Amino acid sequence: MRRFEQKKDLKKAQDLNKLAVLTPAIGAGYSERIELDPDHIKQTYIENKGEFLVVYVGRNLVAMGAVQEKDNRTAVISQVQIHPEYWMHGLAETLRNGLEGKARELEYRKILTEVQRENRVNQALCEKLGFHTVNMITKDGTDFFILEKELKD
Repeated sequence: MRRFEQKKDLKKAQDLNKLAVLTPAIGAGYSERIELDPDHIKQTYIENKGEFLVVYVGRNLVAMGAVQEKDNRTAVISQVQIHPEYWMHGLAETLRNGLEGKARELEYRKILTEVQRENRVNQALCEKLGFHTVNMITKDGTDFFILEKELKD
């Protein structure tokens, strides 16, 4: 797992993102396309007290996700996408733990994440990792749970 690098990762990240939009199970029926233009990740995440991580198996980018500032105390883990061939191999847990580690390094005290209501596997994973549900929202007719985790020293 490492930080996203524009020249090395952009095309592969775009391909994984397209697959996420086309494969309903990645977003359990809902998937937003991540904006992956040449400067978006750098400006939105890396230069804005955040991080964007990628995971490779061999030469294949198989997972990616981001930490983004919500406020000085709170970060949001988002854009978590796993290639379908690598589902149920522990990559989501590894990636979420890595993103949480980055949030700690950036001195956030709390992290939030959204999980689609129908995505029971992701909900269970987040609960296993110490998140608890604090709210529910609706986007474009799809319900999402907002989960929160306090980061202790």
